[in-house]
Amino acid sequence: MENSNMTNNYVAAFDFDGVVWDSVDECFHTGRRFFDSLRDLDPQIEEKIKKKFRQGRYLAKNGDDFFINFRLIEENPLIDFNKITFGQYYSFREIWKEEITDFAVKFYNERAKLQKDEPELWASWQRPMPGIMEQLPLVKERFKDVAVCSTKDKATIELLFEKYGQKYSVYGREHSKYKPDQINSLSLEKNTPPDKIIFIDDLIENLQQVQTTGAICVLTKWGYNNEAQWQKGKELGFHLIGPENIADQLEAIVKNG
Repeated sequence: MENSNMTNNYVAAFDFDGVVWDSVDECFHTGRRFFDSLRDLDPQIEEKIKKKFRQGRYLAKNGDDFFINFRLIEENPLIDFNKITFGQYYSFREIWKEEITDFAVKFYNERAKLQKDEPELWASWQRPMPGIMEQLPLVKERFKDVAVCSTKDKATIELLFEKYGQKYSVYGREHSKYKPDQINSLSLEKNTPPDKIIFIDDLIENLQQVQTTGAICVLTKWGYNNEAQWQKGKELGFHLIGPENIADQLEAIVKNG
């Protein structure tokens, strides 16, 4: 599909974890260090627990929420996260509010320490989502710009992009953990109205919040979500895209309205 002058007015803003990058294993290994029963595990048990953590990743909005996932796994290693409603999950944020705040400080400090002291080990726990990062330069060519809006820290995102020779405007957790704030800042800095920003995320909670800004919201059919979330996304009116030919799919969304 040829470039369209219409898309030159639009900025494509991607979430990072779950859309561009697969960090589940890194989050698991970094965070479990603060839970006695999960710190040292038999390899086979560790693999099972890690799968449970991945299963519940779609519920977690940011690193703070990882406390909830770990706590629930610690209480019930056989937990089925697909049976937990968002309402139940949100209630845990209030129930364990103080513990979550304490965990978040430790988690991000531990990540920074691992990056500095054991960079190779830290890097081995994560990888790009298959086939996504390679497409970002083409999206940037087709559109006004590409940006990243994430609850991950900006330094980590820039470090990981640098390893692949790419650089984009990044709005991380230091800017705000609330995605609409990031979108509004992106709008001002890129001189682009929110309705000319396409926000791509794998988590419905983020899209529901960003929808209030007027941005075009797109749910990915990859990442940390599942088919039930795809169906819910359709019902909520979000556009859905697959992992191939992303620039073409985003251009079609713009053209078709």
